Amino acid sequence: MKLRERAIPTPTERENCRPHLRDEIDRVEPAVVIPTGKHATISVLAFENRSVEEFLEQVGQPVDCPTLGVTTLPILHPSYEEVWRSRLGYDAASYREQLASHLP
Repeated sequence: MKLRERAIPTPTERENCRPHLRDEIDRVEPAVVIPTGKHATISVLAFENRSVEEFLEQVGQPVDCPTLGVTTLPILHPSYEEVWRSRLGYDAASYREQLASHLP
């Protein structure tokens, strides 16, 4: 079996994990879910039948998810944060402030 060069989850893998994600959200009952990165955001927004066309435009923007009963706040994956944060116009402090402004 050949290992994939990058660990990008396939649509089937994301779909297989969705029941576990839903169960965890139901048990924890968070007010906000913060998916870290594009693929986690895709998984959460799939519950709302929403696609992620331009992930970077969604970073730090709250999304109401009535199916899950939460707000979703997509953030950059920590391994890519330094690469993309400045391209979005933030330094470390302003990025944290932007995210914090949407948290209860």
